[in-house]
Amino acid sequence: MIGVTRKKDAVALWGIIKHKKDEYVQLLKMQDDVDGELSVHHDFNRSSANKMKALVQEIKGYLQKVCSPFLDLVKLKNVVTGEIVCKVDLDKLLCCKDIGGNAFTELVENRLRGKKVSIHATISKIIYSSPQVLKHSTTKTDIKDETIKALMFIEYGRHRGFLVEELLTHEITRSAFFLVDKDGYVKKSVKSQLGTELLKLCPDVDPKELTTPPPTKAYNIDFMAMVRKIPFKKLEPPVKTFNDLAVSLTKMIVKTGCSSNEIHLVFDTYKEDSIKNAERKRRGKSNEMIVMDSISPNHRVPVKLENFWASSISKTAFQAFYVEWLKSHYNENKPLYLGISPNAWFVSTGHASLFPRLDCTHEEADDRMMFHVQDILAHQHGPTSITLASGDTDVFVCLMYHFVVNWSHLGLDELWLIRNSGLKHSILPLKKICQTLGENLIKCLPALHALTGCDTTSKIATKFSQISTVLS
Repeated sequence: MIGVTRKKDAVALWGIIKHKKDEYVQLLKMQDDVDGELSVHHDFNRSSANKMKALVQEIKGYLQKVCSPFLDLVKLKNVVTGEIVCKVDLDKLLCCKDIGGNAFTELVENRLRGKKVSIHATISKIIYSSPQVLKHSTTKTDIKDETIKALMFIEYGRHRGFLVEELLTHEITRSAFFLVDKDGYVKKSVKSQLGTELLKLCPDVDPKELTTPPPTKAYNIDFMAMVRKIPFKKLEPPVKTFNDLAVSLTKMIVKTGCSSNEIHLVFDTYKEDSIKNAERKRRGKSNEMIVMDSISPNHRVPVKLENFWASSISKTAFQAFYVEWLKSHYNENKPLYLGISPNAWFVSTGHASLFPRLDCTHEEADDRMMFHVQDILAHQHGPTSITLASGDTDVFVCLMYHFVVNWSHLGLDELWLIRNSGLKHSILPLKKICQTLGENLIKCLPALHALTGCDTTSKIATKFSQISTVLS
C-alpha cells in the first residue's frame, strides 16, 4: 500500500499520486469554478493513502465525463485551455494515451516497485515525427493551360456543328478561371474604395464633423466586427480570462451606446456549407489556428487572438459563451437585444427572456442588422433615428438602399453609420448622403457592388469605373 513507509521509493510514488491529484483538482476548478482546497492531510499512513487514492479516482472519473480529450477518438482537446488541437495526425497522436500509460506503468514497476532501474536514471523521451503536408497551389501557368484547353474544347464542338451558346451551358473547366486568382479564390476588389468614391460625390458631408454619436432610439452593433478591432491590451480591467473579457466588453458596449435608448448586438452565424467559406479561408491563412469548441469563464484568453478569430468554431463558441454570460451577469439599466441564432434574446437588469420577433436565419450580421432596423421601425410610432456601428462596405451599401427604398416612409428621420476602419473613425449622416447621391444611383448600388466584387462574388470591373458608368 502506497504511503505505509517513509522509504524514498514510497515517498517518490506518493509524490507522483499527489502531483496527479493536484493536476486533476486544478482541472475540476476550471470546469465548475470550484473554490477552496480539495485535499486531505498528507500523512504517510494507510488511511490517508486510501483517502487520497479514492479522491484522485473520483475526480478523474468526473473529468473524463466532462472534458476528457480522448472521448470521441476524433478530435483532441487541451483540457486546460479548452483549445482543440488541429492540423495533427490524430491517429498517431491518440496512441500517446496507450504509449504514455505503458511508459508510466513501466516507470513505477521498474524504478519504484521492482527496483530494476535506479529512480535517478535518465528517462528516454519518445519522439514523434511530424507528418509532411504537401500543398499544391494553382499557378498562372496552370490557368493559362486550362484556358487553352477550354478554347480547344469549344473549337472542337463548333466543328461538330454545336453553337457556342449551347457549349457554354456545360462545365468545360474545373473553375471559372477568369473569375479566380492563382490560388483559386474569387478576384478581390478593395471594397472600401466604393465608400471612398461615393463620399467624393458628397462634398458637403464631413465624416469627421461629429466626434460622438448623436442621441438616437437604438444603437445597433455588428458584434464580431467590433470585437475583432478592439485593442485588448488597452481594455479595463486587464483581460486574462474570458470572464475578464466579458466584463470589459460589456462595460465598453454600454458606454458606447450611452446616447441611445436601447442597444442591439447582432451576431454572425458560421455554417459549414457557407457561401463565404472561401473568403473566410482566405482571411484565416494561419498555420497555428486556435480552435475552441466550448469556452468557460476561467479559460484564459489566447495570446495570439488573430489565430483564435481565424477559426469559425472558436468564434461560434465565443459568441455562445458571451450570450450566456450576459443572460446571467448583465446588471445595467440599458436594454439589450441579442440577435443570435437560433433564438434572439432580450436582456435587462437581472432579467433575460426570449425575443421571437428578432429570430432570424440569415447568416451574416450585415443582413441581420437590416432586420433589426426594420423591426424597430415596424413597432415605433412617429419619427425616429437609429445608429449602426459597422466598418463593412456591405452594410454601408445596404443601409443606403433600404433607406431610400423601404425606410424613409416608415418614419426613419435620421440614420447614422459609425465606421471604424483601422485607425480611422467617422460618423456618416446617411440621410444627407442619400439626398446628395440621388435615388437613381442609390438603387443601383447593390448590383454595382456585387458585380465589382464583394465577399461572395468575383470582380469583373473596378468600383470607380462602374460608378462612372451609372452616372453617365
